[in-house]
Amino acid sequence: MSSYLSNWILLILASLGASAVPGISFALVVRNTLATSKRQIGILTAAGLSLGMLIYALVICFGLDTLFSHRIREILKYAGAVYLGYIGLKSVFQNKYLSRKKNLQNAYTDNKINVLSAFSMGFVTNILNPKVMIFFIALFSQFISDDTPLSVSLTYGFTSVFIEFLWFSGLSILITHPSFLETIKNASRYIEIAMGIIFIILSVSVFINP
Repeated sequence: MSSYLSNWILLILASLGASAVPGISFALVVRNTLATSKRQIGILTAAGLSLGMLIYALVICFGLDTLFSHRIREILKYAGAVYLGYIGLKSVFQNKYLSRKKNLQNAYTDNKINVLSAFSMGFVTNILNPKVMIFFIALFSQFISDDTPLSVSLTYGFTSVFIEFLWFSGLSILITHPSFLETIKNASRYIEIAMGIIFIILSVSVFINP
């Protein structure tokens, strides 16, 4: 049980880091919220993003045992560890701060966005993004094994989805304060480095404790 708890805490940190790093999802929530000046539009965008992530989480929780043999799952585990290590090293050593800052500045666009379009944009952004699927398989294969109870797997999955929704919903509420947006932009590089270190630790731990 203690190993499940420690994995859960590590998953929380990894999910927080992945959500906090400015990217496509971040820019979409910022864009939709600021374009309409309505927090509920940002929250609905976050709900769409979370639903897309939930589908991937459920597929992984229920599908790793049925879709893949033990050998294939082991290959996915180590391939995922290498991929997480690659993301981590790239996050730490490749400076994308200026391009991310420019993308966030471009988020201030004046478009008419309604409730349905906000939700659907969030959903489509995650569900049709192959990087989200690859990331989920890479991340969850580090925590879910043959011996992991389904209840624990589902807890991991729903935790990651909840963090996604909580972060972006909170962002849509706070984003109306220009000082907060500027703080996030200025701290984005440090957030990315922190996320990179977490992923590197995850990657190395797989090979140290297979």
